[in-house]
Amino acid sequence: MTGPSGRRERRIGGARAFRHRATARLLLALMSLVPRLSLETAQAIGCFAGDAARTLLPSRRRRALEHLRLAMPERSGEHPRILRETFRHMGMVAMEALWAPGMDPVRDLTRISVANPEAVERIRAAAEDGKRGIVFLIGHIGAWELLGPWIPAIFGRELMVVASPPHSPALEEPMRRLREAGNKKVVWRGDAALSLVRHLKRGGVVVLLADHNVRGESAAVPFFGRPSQTLLAPASLALRTGALVVTGAPYRRGRGRVEVLFDDPLPLPELPASPAARREAEIELTAAYTARIEALVRRDPGQWLWTHRRWRQR
Repeated sequence: MTGPSGRRERRIGGARAFRHRATARLLLALMSLVPRLSLETAQAIGCFAGDAARTLLPSRRRRALEHLRLAMPERSGEHPRILRETFRHMGMVAMEALWAPGMDPVRDLTRISVANPEAVERIRAAAEDGKRGIVFLIGHIGAWELLGPWIPAIFGRELMVVASPPHSPALEEPMRRLREAGNKKVVWRGDAALSLVRHLKRGGVVVLLADHNVRGESAAVPFFGRPSQTLLAPASLALRTGALVVTGAPYRRGRGRVEVLFDDPLPLPELPASPAARREAEIELTAAYTARIEALVRRDPGQWLWTHRRWRQR
């Protein structure tokens, strides 16, 4: 990824570049203001914004409802409630991302609890006292933006996350400042592979949002009973480094509270020698963690982003 450049700014065009610069200034102002609020207030504002988006963005509303009908037709009576909750979830995620840099390591980390502490102990034991890295695969479920300072506290290891770079050069600096706030290292998507490998081989933790259909080497694996293109990079990373693969979700439990559910580590085979066997192993591991993420979504479907085009064909 390249840094800000006048050449890219000119290519965007005058009016659009102006909008991006205005957005960057607004983002910087919000980054200063929102951390001063309580988490409960920030989430309440997010809910209000989500309700407004549900009204003002009919195409997103229709898409989310179509996806609910495809994925969970047996719960059709719940679709209106889930639809309302998923838009509120979107609004809360945005506000939580802005609020998280101001998290107090004493006061605010107590807002997050573990639903099954015994699973954390099994993860720690399987990670061999810090010798193995941990790949924590989550979906766009619940309050994932609040995990940045908490993961290092719970596992006692450095955290690295992958973020998508903004399209506009004007947004690069504020987005970097936002993503790098808290006790974590950030690498941009597209430039991340080597940094992630080194981090895991040092025994670090990598958190990846692994439930979206994005560009890159992928394979179609089942998600809610339908083939869905899913990146092979997380599985490839785990196989290359021998890192532990763990899935889980940080569910909101009322305003200002988060409860993280951890699954037990997935079985990890030895890295196959041949390219064909390696790809097969990557696909099997990808299908396994995708099935777990589906199960986590089913637990509380209103806390997932149903507006994403998960089943589109590339």
